[in-house]
Amino acid sequence: MPPKKAKARQKTAPARARVTRVIMACGTCDADERTAEIVDGLCRECRVGLALETQDGTPVPVVPQTFLSGPAPDVVDVARWAAEVREAGGLRSKAGRRR
Repeated sequence: MPPKKAKARQKTAPARARVTRVIMACGTCDADERTAEIVDGLCRECRVGLALETQDGTPVPVVPQTFLSGPAPDVVDVARWAAEVREAGGLRSKAGRRR
């Protein structure tokens, strides 16, 4: 025999909590804004440690590696590379015939 059904519980609405204060914290060390100044989500010590600014508070410019001057990256001919991969796998070329 199946067990007897339990009595249905009355659903009570959860009490609504009000947020009266929000405290920001550092994204790396969890220091809160009461103990450290938070700038862009990080405290000053973490910003210096991550080399985002110097000891005197001057921001260090963050430049992506791709924007730095230097030799141009190798240009890849994708169509030729795909044709070579198809040929190595014994697959048909884009034209539909085996090479």
